[in-house]
Parts: sequence; C-alpha cells; structure tokens
Amino acid sequence: MDRKELYKSIMCALAGLCLVFAVGICVLGGQADKNEKSMRAAYENSLYNTLDGINTVYNELCKAEFSADRDYKRELYRNISAHAGTASSRLSELPLSEKSVLKTQELLNRISDYCGFLSGQEQRQEGEEENIASLRRCCERLNSALGDIGGMLGSGEDVFAADITEQTDIAWQQAEADSVSYPTLIYDGPFSQSEDIGKARVQRPEVGSVEAAAVIGFVMDADSAEVSCAEGNIPAYIFESGEKSAAVTRRGGLLLWYMDAGRQDGQGVTEEQARYEAGRFLQRAGYKDFEFVFSSSSQDSVIFNAAPVLDGAVLYPDLVKVRVSLISGAVIGFEGSGYVINNRPRDGAEAGITLQQAAENVSGLLTVKKTRLCIIPKGNSEVLAWEFYGLYGGDKYVVYIDAATGRQSQIFRIIQTDSGEMVI
Repeated sequence: MDRKELYKSIMCALAGLCLVFAVGICVLGGQADKNEKSMRAAYENSLYNTLDGINTVYNELCKAEFSADRDYKRELYRNISAHAGTASSRLSELPLSEKSVLKTQELLNRISDYCGFLSGQEQRQEGEEENIASLRRCCERLNSALGDIGGMLGSGEDVFAADITEQTDIAWQQAEADSVSYPTLIYDGPFSQSEDIGKARVQRPEVGSVEAAAVIGFVMDADSAEVSCAEGNIPAYIFESGEKSAAVTRRGGLLLWYMDAGRQDGQGVTEEQARYEAGRFLQRAGYKDFEFVFSSSSQDSVIFNAAPVLDGAVLYPDLVKVRVSLISGAVIGFEGSGYVINNRPRDGAEAGITLQQAAENVSGLLTVKKTRLCIIPKGNSEVLAWEFYGLYGGDKYVVYIDAATGRQSQIFRIIQTDSGEMVI
C-alpha cells in the first residue's frame, strides 16, 4: 500500500472513530438530560410532600389544641407525630443547604418527638396545652411563610432548575428567619365526601329511559337529548343536551348528578335568593324534606349541602350538594350519590345522653354558636352524635360527641380558601 492509500485508510478510521465518539456523546448527553429531569421530578415530589406534611401537621395541631376527649387527642398526637416525622424525612431529600432547612428540620423533629410522647400518656401532662398552642403558632407561621415556594411549585415553575435552586434555598432561609422559633418543651362541608362509595344499600325498582327522562324535564329538554347508559356501581341513564348533562339512576329513577357548563348571564343574586333556588331545585328533583346544613360560597357560585332529617337528627350519610350561580341564580350543579348510596329505612334517632351532658365533653375554649342532633358516617357504620359548631381563635370548628357514650367522635376545622370555605 503506497503512502496515499495508507493516508486515506487512516483518515477513514479516524472519521469513523469520531462518528462513534459523537454518537456516544449524544447518547450519554441524552441519558444525562433524562437523569437530570428524573432527579428534579423526584426533588419536586419530595418538596410537595414536605409542604403538604407541614400543612397537615398544622391542621391536626389545631384540632388537638382544644379537643376535650383524651383518647381522641392521643389519636391526633399519634397522627401528628407520624406526619411530622415523614415531612422531616422528605425535607432531608431536598437539594437545599443544611443551613437553610435546619430550623424546619428541628421543629418537625421536636413536634414528632413531643406528640409521640403525649400519645402514650393517658393523663394530661403539665404544660401540655401551652406547649401544643406554641407549636401550633410556630407551625402556622412556617406554613404561611413557605407559601411563596408552594406557589412557585403550584404554578409549574421548576424550583430546582440550576438557575432557580439558589432562589429556592434563599426563600426557605427567609421563611425560617421570619417564622421558626421554638417553644419550651404543636369544600366543601362536614361529611361532604361519602365514606361509602360502593353500591346502593337498597335495591330499588328498575325504571326505563322514558321514566328517567321525566325526572330531569324541569331542567333540560330530555326528549331531544342524547341518551346513553353508564354501568358501574350505580348504573344510570346519561342525558346530554347542549351545555347541560345529567344522570338518572336506572334503579329508582333518582337524579344522580346534573351539570350546566354554559355561560351564566344576569344581574347577580344574593346568597339567600340562591338558597331559595337550591331548595326549589331539590323539591322538583324529588329530594323533598331536606334541610340545608352547610354552605360554601366563592366569587361566582355557592354550594349548598342538604340532608334529610329523622326524628330531628340530620342524616349526614345521605347528604346531597347543589351549586347555584351567583350571576344568574340558576342551579349549575348537583351531586346526589350520598343519598343514592346510603339512604335506607333506619330506626328512630334517640340520644342516650342529653345535649347538656354532651356539652360537658366539649372544650371550654370553643365558643359554641349552634348545636343539633345528627347521624354521622363512621367507617362502615353510623353514629348518632351531638354536633357543636363554634369559634376558637378566629377559626371555625365542628365537634361531634357520640350521643350514646359521650365520647368525642370527630372534629372538623373550617378554613377559608380562594374557592370558599373548606372543611378539613
């Protein structure tokens, strides 16, 4: 082989090696980019769980602060300890400097340890109320101060991108500086989400599509609507006409849900006028003798929760929800699955203890505004309870005392959000 041929062979070999090298670099680069995206996604997941954990700890501390039932309080302490410990672990997974998250980590560990200790104590401990109140206030300040980071995450911003991680780090440092100090050793309505989402408890008679259409004739032109059938736990006829749609159960012919997605026009209505329209809707839909038990309003609409009454007791398991536009005054949404699933013949509701006896087991910190007897869901069963709605520290709470045993059965805290009041 002469020199010219040898030179060509060497150049071809080198070109081939360069090509292989370039392809390798691209593959490795693509893999590195994929790994980086996966890592950032893991970081964001840890951040979300940390912020959610801190918020949960704060809400549970609010309940524990004035709970009067020791066993229920101890259960809350166990939950708080577990959530705080989990949040602390997730926090340690974040690519933030140790200096930035040190106070948060110490606070969460302190809450976890202290509440873990209290959960094992059958008797009230010295200084317990003061310590829990102090921890609650500290957690509240931290939760609020971290709102900017949560907002960045919620808006889809990549808070762990190379050019933003430092800002996240600084924001967390500032949140700690503004909020964390240590104590000396903290919808849409009650039961609005049914615990039982299975099949209806009673077998109602089968109805045809014509009978079902008659149920919704007062809100839409069912004769010209497109009709289809839905299977599942609650078989139903689905009617669609323009922007309106509705479902009627094939057993019993009950309105299961209704939605009007059309634009709402009008001069606006008051909440009282909206309540009237919601009651009128329930009557025409066949849901008669229902009592409104809770409402939550936003800028454009209000949701009314309503339930039937038995011997003066509100049946929360049978709750239905009606959404009314505050612009047009028209009903734009209805959800009746609670009633469809849970309604059945029940024995009379007779309390074993009086309202006054039940009140003795409610914390004196709660300024009670309203009371009533009710049946509430409890796992797969139901409990007759006295309901106490009131205020504490500027917040709204609902406490339920078992009407048979006098024990505390449930506590809800009602908070104000951008979408209206929410029960947690």
